[in-house]
Amino acid sequence: MATLTVSAELAASPDSLWRLLLRFDRYHEWLAVHDSFPEPPETPPRTGDAFVQCVTVLGMTGELHWTFEEVLPARLAVLETPLTARARLRAAFRLEPLGTGSLMTCRYEVFGGRAGSVLVRVAGVEARSQTRAAMAALDLLAAGGRPEGLVETG
Repeated sequence: MATLTVSAELAASPDSLWRLLLRFDRYHEWLAVHDSFPEPPETPPRTGDAFVQCVTVLGMTGELHWTFEEVLPARLAVLETPLTARARLRAAFRLEPLGTGSLMTCRYEVFGGRAGSVLVRVAGVEARSQTRAAMAALDLLAAGGRPEGLVETG
């Protein structure tokens, strides 16, 4: 298994960030790899809910077939999707109160043979950079701002 963890202290509260995470129509405003949802996920998400997300990663377009493994409103969302070569990706997004703001931690685990370590080696630097950018954009949106550099399609 290969793991990538990124944490950031954000000014927005966990509740404010969670509300934005549930605004699937606004993902294009803060998540650079996101292209679209053929059908938006159910709101609020529940453990066991599944959805498809179209993404572009490292210049390649594809679909991720996510399933919510665990959902604790305004605190934790754990999702899992199959990848190529029998590998799987688990993504956990944790929000913890920190003063008047939040500590947000994104943890990505790729498991299933050698594919996991290869994927993290190839995409790790970009994933870390894009995760930090996504967290900063979420924080800015929660404050009523507009992130730069992402195309609005909505």
